[in-house]
Amino acid sequence: EEIDNKLDEMVEDGTLEHIIEAYLQTQKIYKTHSEMIADSENLVDGLNIQTLGYYSENDGGGAFYYVTDTQNSSLYQEQVGDLYITLLNKEFINIEVFGAKKDDETFDNGVVFSNVLDFFGDKNTTILLQNGTYYFTSCVLFSKNVKLWGKENTILLFRDVSSGYLFSSTDDTSPTSDSSPSTLS
Repeated sequence: EEIDNKLDEMVEDGTLEHIIEAYLQTQKIYKTHSEMIADSENLVDGLNIQTLGYYSENDGGGAFYYVTDTQNSSLYQEQVGDLYITLLNKEFINIEVFGAKKDDETFDNGVVFSNVLDFFGDKNTTILLQNGTYYFTSCVLFSKNVKLWGKENTILLFRDVSSGYLFSSTDDTSPTSDSSPSTLS
C-alpha cells in the first residue's frame, strides 16, 4: 500500500511522467549497425541503443549498446566523433554482431574473426557461432584464451587460404593445413 501511495503521489505531481519520458528519450532502436553509425549527430552520452541486425534487420547481428563520452580500453567500443559506442557483452560474444556472415560464399569471415580476436584474444572469451557455414579465404590467428562454441550445424570452411593454413594459434601448437570443412560441436 505504501508503494501504491508513493506512485499515486508521483502521478499527481508529474514526477512519474517525467521519469518515463526521460527513460523513453534515452532509448533508440536502429535496424542496422550502419544506420546507428550514420545517425551520429543524434547520439548523446547516456543513450542506450539496440540494433536489430548488423547488415540487415534480423540477420543475427543485432546487439545492445550504450553511448558514453569516456573511453574504456577493457570494453569493446567504436569511436564516433567525441563519443564511444560501447557493446554490452553477454556471456558469449556473438560473432555476427561484428559483421560475420554465415552462408555467404563470397564473404571472407577471416577479417571479421581477426578483428574480434585482436580485441578479445587476451581475455577468456567464448565466441558463439550460429548454425550455418562461415567461409574463410584468409588465415585467422587464435589465442588459447578464446573458445569457439558452435551450434549443431556450424561449419567453418577455409578455402584458398594464401598462407596454406586453416588457422594458427598463439600457443605452441602447429597449425593444420587442410582445405576440408571443419565442423564444431
